[in-house]
Amino acid sequence: MDGNRLVTAQFCDDIRHEVGNKYSLMGCYGNEMIVDKIPSVLPKLCAHIRVFTPAGRPFENLVIRAYMNDDLIAEIEMPVTDVSADIYRQGTASGLGRVAFLAMMAFSPLAITEPCKIRIEAETEDGIVRGSYIDIRERIQEDLPVA
Repeated sequence: MDGNRLVTAQFCDDIRHEVGNKYSLMGCYGNEMIVDKIPSVLPKLCAHIRVFTPAGRPFENLVIRAYMNDDLIAEIEMPVTDVSADIYRQGTASGLGRVAFLAMMAFSPLAITEPCKIRIEAETEDGIVRGSYIDIRERIQEDLPVA
């Protein structure tokens, strides 16, 4: 794994494509989702994912995966060979010195059979880069609001 590469994911209820090539993330979560009961079925859970690499180190291959505990639930192979070298030059010229690849995943429906962790990772030519995750658990008495 290369410490200069990074994977981030924002988990939310929905991702909507807006006018002007914008995206709205609806119902964003922190590091935990609390459901009323387990087992349950979520109508949808989405992940807005960014994978960063230094502009001087283009990806040779990039596969983004989502796991529920140890079970693979989604996979996207990113077409990095189709990316123009201009993208990497722009990343260097931007002063940030990095390039981001964007992916969106929707898990619909999503069956929750036990408390679990959904995590995102990327596989590159250098190995696995671990990313963000969300813990999903059942509501307990202490989670109820005090009236």
